[in-house]
Amino acid sequence: MKSLFKTFVLFITVVFITTCSGGSDSSTPEPTPTPSVLDLDLDGAFNYGMADGKFTQGITIYHQGNIIRDSFRGILPTEESFALSGGTYTMPQELIDEYKNRDRFSLTTSWSTGKSFTSILIGVAIDLGYISDLDQKASDFIFEWENDARSEITIRQLMDMRSGLIRYEGGYGGNITIYPDQLSVCIDRPLREPADNDFIYNNCDSMVLGEIVERSSGRDFYEFADIYLFSKLDIDAQWWTDQSGNYLSYCCVDTTQEDFLKFGIMLLNNGGDVVSSSFINEILANNGEEYNLQFWFRDGMVTTIGYDGQYIAVDFSNNLIATRNSLYYQYVPVNGQIIMINNNFGVNDQLQIPFTLPGIIGGSQAFDMTTFLSILYKE
Repeated sequence: MKSLFKTFVLFITVVFITTCSGGSDSSTPEPTPTPSVLDLDLDGAFNYGMADGKFTQGITIYHQGNIIRDSFRGILPTEESFALSGGTYTMPQELIDEYKNRDRFSLTTSWSTGKSFTSILIGVAIDLGYISDLDQKASDFIFEWENDARSEITIRQLMDMRSGLIRYEGGYGGNITIYPDQLSVCIDRPLREPADNDFIYNNCDSMVLGEIVERSSGRDFYEFADIYLFSKLDIDAQWWTDQSGNYLSYCCVDTTQEDFLKFGIMLLNNGGDVVSSSFINEILANNGEEYNLQFWFRDGMVTTIGYDGQYIAVDFSNNLIATRNSLYYQYVPVNGQIIMINNNFGVNDQLQIPFTLPGIIGGSQAFDMTTFLSILYKE
């Protein structure tokens, strides 16, 4: 029986989710004018990333122990015009107004950046002895797989999206949001035919990892995350669930951009007091692969990537972190339904999803992290 402590419930039917121990203090420092050791084009990068049309809520650059630049904003005129008439979903002005004031304390959501949070929780479970190692059979916990060929799938293969299990149709990672019980449909998947262990980005693999955390530890997934991750980083986070109360361990953590930076600082500090440095080393040992243990390796950085451009990008060699989030408006459960905070605009009652822009209204993501970093590093 899942815990009744479910802050957020997700009934989505229409959106395809894509991409989503150093012992140092992991708290977020205040911005400082301390000059960067690197020769960075901060002005150029922020002019690009915060421009009207990029739908950016905030960008933060952290280097050598300090925030050297951050910026936050609400919706701008070109973006507002697109939201009113340019997308596949036309937003009412009252809803657009909810995007106008944003600062460092405003909520944002992770989308598939949440997969990387789940990765760290698997590492914690290994550190605590709940899981023996990454090569343990997943069927030791997912007993539904014990008596067929799925019994050979390892936790590492799930982490690397090489389980060999089918991916459901829709979206880059497979659209499982149409199911009231997303966990069950993920566990019930058969192996692909013909059998292979190729990399196929698959939301279901990450969903099963959350259940492995629960079953191995005997704790509710959110409780485990709160005790061993969020509380240690001083993060106040909410994790979305499906209609059946299963936490969506493949996406959808709501917190602030500053809290996402704390997660990046933990990584940069080799796990801090959250997870062992040996597990961080496992993440970094990607053997040339673009994806390893629920993290991406792009632009010379270890990166989380979420739908609509949620990034926590860590440059270990230069001691730098770049975080970026798109405009977000949060929902809360009211009388068993999800509605938008402070208002019920009528037309949106059934659109129960993390409401980030522009993808949620049918727009394409104009912000490109590779371009941003190229400008930042003067490449």
